[in-house]
Amino acid sequence: MENPVSVNEGGVWGKNDSFTVELGFDLPVVGGTVSSVGFEPGYGFSFPTDAFYRLFLFHWPFGGSFLCDREHDGGASESPLDYEIVGSQGERIVKVQWENAGFRWDMDSVNWQGAVTPTFSDWIDFQFWFYEADGRIEIHFGPRSILNPDSYLEFNRGPWPIFWIRNYWMDLYGDPNNPSINWFDPWGSWNRGSFSGIPNEGTVLIFNPDFLVSTEPIEAFEDEVSVHWSRATQELLFDFKDTGESRGQVAIYSITGQTLFTGELSQNQRCIKVGHLPEGILIIKFIVNNRIITKQVLNSGIE
Repeated sequence: MENPVSVNEGGVWGKNDSFTVELGFDLPVVGGTVSSVGFEPGYGFSFPTDAFYRLFLFHWPFGGSFLCDREHDGGASESPLDYEIVGSQGERIVKVQWENAGFRWDMDSVNWQGAVTPTFSDWIDFQFWFYEADGRIEIHFGPRSILNPDSYLEFNRGPWPIFWIRNYWMDLYGDPNNPSINWFDPWGSWNRGSFSGIPNEGTVLIFNPDFLVSTEPIEAFEDEVSVHWSRATQELLFDFKDTGESRGQVAIYSITGQTLFTGELSQNQRCIKVGHLPEGILIIKFIVNNRIITKQVLNSGIE
């Protein structure tokens, strides 16, 4: 960062600390916009909206944080928390940075399970970027030293990156450099997926907001639509199982969050010509009758 503003101002921070970062602009989120975010450095961020909206990164399923300050002898912070605002009005970006952040299980002298031996050696640098222009959020991973994998793989689960939006969670899991995505109801099913490690330095995870931004309630539903990508005709074929009404929007993303296609759906439409799409996993998002439906399809390059 060129002009960082300190968040913790030299103070040691832990799992229960919370700060406020003023964005300087209105960021579109579910239920409207926010001009500030709640910065919870052990977990991630909360957003002051009417909807319950949070973003967790280094987090494990039952409410615990992974991250902490690396100071352990009662001195000043060894893990600065900073932010800066760059760009001109209308194109500003707020960058929030963890530097030399430690992992709780590598710093605690005793943890409740007694399964991890602290080494006081592990750390990671990363940033969250919030964009004024389109509301997208990016996670940029920087240098790190991971000598004690138990420090982030407690219970062999690893980091649990999620958006928590009202009663549903958007869960990232699997390969941390090429993750899969799933929507689910956390109250009906715990112990969902997790990263199998930590993303490599230089990895950027991109969250496009257009399927999240709405002034109406949006809920997540699974198994309401079957989807097939036809490479031969370059069409997306789909069928809504429980309703004849398919009027709404559709968007297609790469696994890294790049927007590949957006379009409108007319009533009872069952296919849409989208043109060439890159090979690999594609994320298909429908918004129909204030419901969001997320599916994955594989464009293998073989028809």
